[in-house]
Amino acid sequence: MRLTAGRTPQHLGARPRTPRRLGRLVVAAAPAFLAVVIGIGNPAVAQTTSSSPTSATPHCVASYLGTANTMFPEWSLSCFATLRDSVRVATGGRVTDAPLNGADFTDQTMAKINAAGDATLAAGGSNVMLLATIFTGANFTGKSLSFSNRSTVSNPLWRVKTCRIEGGIQIPIDTFLLGFLHQDFNSTTKSFRTFNGCMIQNDSGREWYANDYMSSTADWGSTGRLYFFAGPTRQQLFDKCNNGTSSCTFQVKGKQESYKGYTQLVKAHNCSSTNTLNESYSVSQTTGGSVTLTNEVHVGASVNINGLAEFEASYKRAFGQTWAWQDTHTRTTTINLNPLHWGAIERSPKLQTVEGSFDLTFSNNFYDRKQWHLADFKGTGPVPSDAGITRTPGEKFTKEEYEAECDRPWPGDSVAPAAAVAAADAA
Repeated sequence: MRLTAGRTPQHLGARPRTPRRLGRLVVAAAPAFLAVVIGIGNPAVAQTTSSSPTSATPHCVASYLGTANTMFPEWSLSCFATLRDSVRVATGGRVTDAPLNGADFTDQTMAKINAAGDATLAAGGSNVMLLATIFTGANFTGKSLSFSNRSTVSNPLWRVKTCRIEGGIQIPIDTFLLGFLHQDFNSTTKSFRTFNGCMIQNDSGREWYANDYMSSTADWGSTGRLYFFAGPTRQQLFDKCNNGTSSCTFQVKGKQESYKGYTQLVKAHNCSSTNTLNESYSVSQTTGGSVTLTNEVHVGASVNINGLAEFEASYKRAFGQTWAWQDTHTRTTTINLNPLHWGAIERSPKLQTVEGSFDLTFSNNFYDRKQWHLADFKGTGPVPSDAGITRTPGEKFTKEEYEAECDRPWPGDSVAPAAAVAAADAA
């Protein structure tokens, strides 16, 4: 099957032009289920596969075979019973212990996949590395399609080794024919992961960043045709804000306020069986903020101060208020405790979350472009000087609580009648 591919869509900035190509999709021949042998440097593993996604084989691998001398990009498609099986195939057998479910992926698993890509490059010859995995369900559930780069053509001119820029030329890998053959994954992508420094763009220009993941991508649109190319991570772009750029601006999308969960600040006990206790307590709580790129990074850990400064300045321009990443609230509260009761002071601080995106302009090319857009940024911080919500829960002791906190016999026991406890209180 051969069809003429269309042009690559334009980025926000200049993108090197992609040559007009013809595409060829290679699929497994009948019968529908085959036994294949896979593995690099590992014992061969027999695995049942099919040439299209089914209920028995919902996890697929689209292997990019390279571009032949005749400029035909070639793909092969195979589908497996589990995600672990598809990751094993997509990494050339280098990662064999991936989770069975996408929701169970950890940062360590993602690091293994990236390390496997580095290892296959270092080994030379045929290159097999996992570029990205898309899922039809949110939180990495449902059917999956993993894109693997398996460059086997002999002519080095047409061999695409990786998503990274090589030789100063950026030629995106194009999934042209896959969307026409398997609509299971077209416009149904709800979550994704990218690996090995690979960035993805769809026909409408929406981008996924390198080494990225997101559990819900309802606004992604069509995935019938994707473009894989070398690109930065979200953290790399954020670190470049006013630190190597000619301009970096934060565009405020919206603001929301909410209350954080309650935190217990103090707990008091009234062990007396006859007297009421009235105590005043000075309580203090410090609430910190955080930023969200893909996974949450706490302020002061590894985020770049220039990006934060631009965020704070844009917030002040938009709302006429000063942004705070940390706020300490102190107050004095009185607790009234009946006999044989405990009480506590709990506080829920008020937080604000601002969403938006960064637009970065570079004087010189950064990953082959001067214009970059960092989407889906969130900053969360406490509302300064806001008292939040304070509550003083409490109730009567159980026998176990009383004996643990008061270090005396429970008044209801026959060995310590209430009169004896009252006498001990008066002593």
